[in-house]
Amino acid sequence: MMCLPRLDSGFQLHAIQRRVAARAGIAEPRVSGELRGDVDRKGPERCFGWAQDISAPDEPVSLDILRGNRLIGRVLANLYRADVLAAGYGSGYQGFDFMLPADGLAGKIELQRSVDGAKLKPAERAAQRAA
Repeated sequence: MMCLPRLDSGFQLHAIQRRVAARAGIAEPRVSGELRGDVDRKGPERCFGWAQDISAPDEPVSLDILRGNRLIGRVLANLYRADVLAAGYGSGYQGFDFMLPADGLAGKIELQRSVDGAKLKPAERAAQRAA
């Protein structure tokens, strides 16, 4: 019996993993390479897909979600996706799922890496799969 809810994704889990890694003497990668991924759905209620930093393929990626030019949320791409693993994109823990706020704002939904604003580019194999 658990006294607290189980964490299996998100920023809280990533913070715990970073603290454990730091205590174990494992350095966290600080590089930001090319960003790739795919957005399976962008609205009206949810935005979900996957994202990966090519230079650190198994590290979670923090994404900003914008509507127009306004930041409406942030999500960590660290959910498990069997299809991403099967396609050969790292460990499969690159998925994200974000509930969009019902704020009445109009505009296109865009995703970019939180750290440097790099836009999420569709991955080659994902584009081939959709074709």
